[in-house]
Amino acid sequence: MMHTNSATGDATPAHATSDKKTSEDLDQALLAAISAGDRRAIEKLYERYFSRLAKFFLELNVRANCIEDLVIDTMVDLWKQRASIGASVAVSVAIMRLAYSNGQRYFAKAMQTQGAFPRDKKNDERFLPVRLVVVSNQQDSDFTPRFEERALLYLVYGCGHSRRDIADIMKVSTECVDLLLGDARRRHLPFAQ
Repeated sequence: MMHTNSATGDATPAHATSDKKTSEDLDQALLAAISAGDRRAIEKLYERYFSRLAKFFLELNVRANCIEDLVIDTMVDLWKQRASIGASVAVSVAIMRLAYSNGQRYFAKAMQTQGAFPRDKKNDERFLPVRLVVVSNQQDSDFTPRFEERALLYLVYGCGHSRRDIADIMKVSTECVDLLLGDARRRHLPFAQ
């Protein structure tokens, strides 16, 4: 049996909906404890999200020695913003929004310090947040932004987030998510066409 979210049009199996709700309830309880200043609660959220965040950063092609630092930075940001993150957004979405932002900062810093972005070992293409694209005198016809596409594909297929959640994480409209997802699928998932 499938449940369809009327707001987003996304379909999920019935058992996944109840599991997600139970997990979200636990996350909300931990967030409430964090808002009250409970440091053990942030440690529990760290344990619950470490694997997901590490996979996210790994998928974005973050260097292995930087992944744990970015996960910690994400949790520190959550601690700092604990009062402003309310029940209006899922905790998983809030955490992934912070992780996405940290990923963008990582690549912006890499560009400043190294003059280039880390390369993907699989296809040697550059990753660059779309918002950081700078038109230069040098034309690179093979250059295409990959950071947001990789993040988007992982959020959809790796985490199972809805279009609305992803729009919130990436701070774009759902229409923009649809366009980016279409482009990302064509480039990265040719078998999905």
